[in-house]
Amino acid sequence: MPPPPELADPLDLLREQLRQPRHNLWMGATAISADRATQTVETELRFRPEMSGKDGEMLFHGGIIASLIDMAGHAAVAVWYGGGTTPTVGLQIEYLAPAIGECLTARGMLRKAGRSIACADVEVRAGDTLVALGRGRFSTRGHRI
Repeated sequence: MPPPPELADPLDLLREQLRQPRHNLWMGATAISADRATQTVETELRFRPEMSGKDGEMLFHGGIIASLIDMAGHAAVAVWYGGGTTPTVGLQIEYLAPAIGECLTARGMLRKAGRSIACADVEVRAGDTLVALGRGRFSTRGHRI
């Protein structure tokens, strides 16, 4: 049985979340930080040619950004619930600028935790440029609050 969320190392929980399911492994995002005080997680995603929105350019495809937002939002919820599965119920994304560069960082923050649904906000940056904002709703059934 895993330790309660208040005792578990949140960075270890974040790393665990980024390894499941297989899609997350393919994406290859890396855990950067998990801050208990602000209930945030931060991940980094390095560019690969198959992630391109345009051949020959370091431009991340919008679907890759959407997946990163879903992963970071899910992790922001799951980490503060002590791990486990928190399926996506809804996802909203606003693309603000082209995501050009060698890597993206995603910062997910748990906004509201309820008995059955939790909400997380995600900011995605390419360098200093804010390229997308996301808000996800995730099921917390089976997790304790």
